Amino acid sequence: MTADFGIEIVNARQSALPISHAWYTRGLLGATFASGYTPDTPKFNSIAITSTWQLRLPSASEIFYDPKFSPLKADGTKGDPPAMAGTQPRHYIDTTVTYKLYSWIGVSFEHSYGSLPPAFNITDHTYKIGLSLSLKQSDSGRYAIMRPISPSN
Repeated sequence: MTADFGIEIVNARQSALPISHAWYTRGLLGATFASGYTPDTPKFNSIAITSTWQLRLPSASEIFYDPKFSPLKADGTKGDPPAMAGTQPRHYIDTTVTYKLYSWIGVSFEHSYGSLPPAFNITDHTYKIGLSLSLKQSDSGRYAIMRPISPSN
């Protein structure tokens, strides 16, 4: 596990907000966690968990997009959310669990919430399920690109 604590200093010269100064600061807290277990038994090669959490605390109003305020289009679907300004905390979470049946194939589950700068989008919780495929190149594969140099040259 790795913990993050610091300050981000952002140059906002290109900001759409009316700014009185060119530099903003954000407090930053976060943590990254990675763990795995590899018993290498039949139909259970390994399981791996990775997770990242970051919290940004803006010192002044910054632009964000919240889909709750998206206008409805004529066909009833939601349009793009409008740009808004605020200083509320900005969370970002991303967690992935990968279960490998064998060393070369498995299943991945991912959960995410929020987004990273520069444009902060408030997103609902999203979930993804996917196939995980691992390929390994043999040692002789590199010779197809570059011929080894013989000692006599």
